[in-house]
Amino acid sequence: MGHNSGYPETTVRFVVDALSRLTGKSLQEVTRLLLRESKLIGTAVRQAAEEFELKPHVWNQQLMDFYASTDAFLFETATWNFTRMKGEMRRFVVSQLKQALPPRSEVLCFGDGMGFDSDAISQAVFAVTCFEVSGPCLKFAEELFQQNQRSVRIETDFQALKKRKFDAIVCLDVLEHVQDPPALVQEFHNWLNDDGLFIVHAPYYHVDETRPTHLESNRQYAGQIESLYEQAGFHLKAIGGLLLDPLVFTKNPASPPQAPAVKKVVGKALTSFSRRVRLVPSLAAPLFTRLHPAWHTELREIHASQREIA
Repeated sequence: MGHNSGYPETTVRFVVDALSRLTGKSLQEVTRLLLRESKLIGTAVRQAAEEFELKPHVWNQQLMDFYASTDAFLFETATWNFTRMKGEMRRFVVSQLKQALPPRSEVLCFGDGMGFDSDAISQAVFAVTCFEVSGPCLKFAEELFQQNQRSVRIETDFQALKKRKFDAIVCLDVLEHVQDPPALVQEFHNWLNDDGLFIVHAPYYHVDETRPTHLESNRQYAGQIESLYEQAGFHLKAIGGLLLDPLVFTKNPASPPQAPAVKKVVGKALTSFSRRVRLVPSLAAPLFTRLHPAWHTELREIHASQREIA
């Protein structure tokens, strides 16, 4: 694996060992949970939410308590980062940053979870700040950065970000979880330098039983490029995939647009349709989240070896 392919610059064995240390679960249990997650991403979080008796898709104190108490997101996030869709997205993000910014430019990865995006962007010779509030995810990220000898600044204080300026902000798979996406998008605009880039992916439309922390109130933003991002002062520059995965914006209105009009229209139509017909993202998710072959192979080998030991 590696960043040229978009996949994380690490091994499945490293991920398994780290998750075992962080969760206190045996290697056999970790591989069992990851193999189960590989069949349908979101299974671990769904089960944990049911056991927690979480009211799904609603922002409240119970949701905050759930975030603070569960380790299920480690298994979901680890698996997602080894999918082809995420690999293609990460490769696109790095290529956009390289085209637009000189080396050592300041890049903020907001809500980077286990740090895989920060690691890839740092490897591309950018000065990266990784913002994350999940303790277990940050511990994994620290181990990942140390293993790959990355110099990544870790930040956990939201208020501290307001005192800084960035050349680019990357926010992938975060906004669908937050209480007020427009307010956060406006913050990003304020934190960027005048020629800065904002790269975002948020599947607002994917609200089902496997995504209990995606908010129902945010489904309205699916496909809403103008009212959500352009109203905050951003100008669309490029589009990754057909599902707007991800979108690239600039603060500078003089920057020439690269996003094909047809791609924008199709992407908005597809995401808006997925918002209205709930069954679509649920059925399509397994098709878009196929995993790197080595993920399955190595997981099975580790799981089998642990069963033999047991």
